[in-house]
Amino acid sequence: MAANEVSAIKSGRDEADKVLALRQAAHSRREAAIKRNHSRVAGLGHVHYVDLCGTLSSKLANYKDWWANELHPTEKGFEGVTKKFVAVL
Repeated sequence: MAANEVSAIKSGRDEADKVLALRQAAHSRREAAIKRNHSRVAGLGHVHYVDLCGTLSSKLANYKDWWANELHPTEKGFEGVTKKFVAVL
């Protein structure tokens, strides 16, 4: 593999890491707002917040263990999500 190809691959991984970090930061802010506000709405005492952050990995090393595709978890992923719901409900 040529040096410029290696450099391009590394650059692509660096960009993917930056995008992932931005996505995680935005997600964390949204989740914090939901946690702060969901219990403040009158009449919604029956609503439960289930924090699924970090349940499914998005790391390239084990992404396919948790995700069947961009939208659907694998069986292992669904089991992880189910455990979180059972713990809250």
